[in-house]
This record gives sequence, C-alpha cells and structure tokens, in this order.
Amino acid sequence: SACRSSHLLSERHKPCPQLLLTQGWPSPGREHTLVWVLQAFDVMGFSDSLLHDVALLLDRYYAGLPHRHGRTSQHTLMGAVCTVLKLTSSEGAQRPLRSSIEHLGQKQVSFKEALAEELRMLDRLQFEVGTPTPWSFFETLSIRLHHFHVPKSSQSLAKFLLQLSLFHADVHYGCPHVVLAASALLLALTTMGASSAAHTVVIEDLEVHCPEAVFDGSLTGCSFALHQLWVQSFSYQGSPPCLMLKFASKTYHCVSGLKPPTLVPSIWPSMAPTQQSFALDPGRLLDEPASTVASGSNLSDPRQLVDATDMQGLSMTSVAYSSDMDGPRITSGTCLVASRSCHPQVVF
Repeated sequence: SACRSSHLLSERHKPCPQLLLTQGWPSPGREHTLVWVLQAFDVMGFSDSLLHDVALLLDRYYAGLPHRHGRTSQHTLMGAVCTVLKLTSSEGAQRPLRSSIEHLGQKQVSFKEALAEELRMLDRLQFEVGTPTPWSFFETLSIRLHHFHVPKSSQSLAKFLLQLSLFHADVHYGCPHVVLAASALLLALTTMGASSAAHTVVIEDLEVHCPEAVFDGSLTGCSFALHQLWVQSFSYQGSPPCLMLKFASKTYHCVSGLKPPTLVPSIWPSMAPTQQSFALDPGRLLDEPASTVASGSNLSDPRQLVDATDMQGLSMTSVAYSSDMDGPRITSGTCLVASRSCHPQVVF
C-alpha cells in the first residue's frame, strides 16, 4: 500500500543517530542550527512542516560526511532551505525564492552561492529528497480523528512533542518515524482525555503503515522516551527556550506550560487484542512499576499510570495481551532505560 511504501521509504533514508552525532554533526552545532531555523522560520511565517523537512535533509547530509567539528556551514543551510522551498509550492508561492534566501542569508550568502551548495548536497544525496518526516506521518495519522470530538489542544501537544524530539537525535531517529508520530499523538490524546475510539483509530492506521510496531514494543518504548523529554522540558532541561515560548502561545493552546504527568500514561485503548505473547528487545518497552512487575498483575485501566522515576532498571522481556484486560501485562526480564538531557544555547 501507499502507507506501507511511505514507511519503508522513510526507514531507508533515515540517518543513523550515532553516526550523525559522533561523526557528521555533533550535538552542540546541530542544536544551535535547529534553534536558528526554528526562530527564523517562525519570523518568516513558514510552516512547521518545513522545519521538519529542513532538519531531515540536513541530518541525512551530515550523517554521510566524515568527522566534523560541530559547525554548520551557512551555505549548506541555505542550500537545504532552497531544496525544501522548491518542493513545497505553497510555501514558495508566498515569497520569491531568491528573496527568501537572501533575507535568511542576511547578505552573507548570495542566492548563487546557495544554489551551488544545494547542487552539492543533492549530488551527495543522489537527488533523493522529499522523503517522509515524522510530521508527514503525524498529518496522515490525524486525518480520521476529525470524526471524534478530540480536543484541539491534543494536536498542539503532539506537535510540541515532535518538535521537542528534533533536538534529541537519539530519540528522533531511534525508532521509525511513523512510530514516533503515533507515539506523540497517542500520548497527547491520553493526556487530554480523548476517547478510546480515537486511540484505536490511530493504532489501526499505524498498523497499516507498520504492522509490527504495535507488537514489538517500539510504540510503547517511544512513548516513554517522549514522556521523559517532556518531563525534562518542563524543568527547562534539554529544551531550547524558543521552543517553549513558541508553544506557550494561544495558537498552540499554551501546551508548553502544561505540566506533564509524573507517571507515564498508558497509550493503549480499552479494547485489547486476543491472547498473544511477544518477545521484546531489552530497553524498548515500558509499563508497570517494579512492584507491579514483580507480581505480574494486569493493567486494569487503560489510563493506568507508571511512575517514570521508577523506570530505571525495570525488569521485563515480554508482554501479553488478553481479551479480559485493558492493557499490556509484563511477565519477566530486564530492561535498562537511559535518559538524556542537554542544554543547547540559543543563537539567532
């Protein structure tokens, strides 16, 4: 199907976070650039979709380069913006391409130089651009939600979580992009009290893209990672102030000021599949507190909360589902969840 093909295309071109951060584009330089792009695009009135497109294009380009020293060429940045604006006709129509590049380049990068750098980037990427981003999948997974009375704030919260993940490449590229988008959306829906039917629709559409994601633990593990980032961002750890300020506006329902649950909310709808058991990789799944895991008890409430502070060193290897339970039940094993925080400077 087209959905499955989009997922496979995304996976084929998704950069390796280890190579990206250790060789191609070390974290400080990457964060500074993303902060600049976020602020500049906001001033220019560019959509959030463009932000994700530029970030993915730059990450793919730098992940394939030999070791760098963390600095991003402004010429390379302008070259990436050139490509993205050409691919997005609605954005490019608002302002001539030359005018946009010269304004963003602040007279330090000419339009001709930006085009020359764009050609070098495209050549290195073998002219394979326009690949799906987490934002693309977020928009696709949100289509059927308009049939339900889903709070608009849940969409804003999901957008915030996705953009927050941009500044943490290990999370942003640590799972399939369609899984990242679904995790952000499901976490937001649960937090805002959306119906189980809305959750079911998202999971059904996720299965069309990536059937294995529901059963291999990646969906639940990604939701835990996003929740950890959200908790950190609320205490201003690992999140740029400009992102917090952006989502503190009424346009985004002030979601950056929303206190995250201390516990990780379950993203699963009340209707669970029939009895099955699936083996999981360590470090990929979260669920009940250690005391609950030890007894092997069920999650009787689909909104059952898990203390995030107790997740370090949890024990688990498999999860079982049955028709008489509303969520996953942990059976046994070991899992070590690592959290990461960083403090990017704001440079505009």
